Amino acid sequence: CSAGYFSPTAGGQSCEKCQAGTYSPQPGSSSCTACAVGKAQSQSNQASCTACPKGYYAASTGQASCLACPAGTFANVTGLSACFECAAGKAQANQNQESCTPCAKCYFTSTTRQAVCS
Repeated sequence: CSAGYFSPTAGGQSCEKCQAGTYSPQPGSSSCTACAVGKAQSQSNQASCTACPKGYYAASTGQASCLACPAGTFANVTGLSACFECAAGKAQANQNQESCTPCAKCYFTSTTRQAVCS
């Protein structure tokens, strides 16, 4: 079997596709491997997984897609298993962002992970 496929039986004649969220990097594999945390694969029969882009994360193995960082969080690097929380004094109202915005003068956040300054 070629990369992206596997044969469930030793010396088997039939090849099966690796499903989304898994991959098989080597020809002749007997199983598929789940994508690692911070990575995903949306298509079947693939030889690798892709690191989640900035603003996204994959918290568990075997993910078919990366999840957008929710409001109040950010991801400024690729391949994260969790988003970073906005620090006190900063906020982020939108999803899948790469940074948080400092609160304007006379506004604040007293806790982390805030979507808006008040």
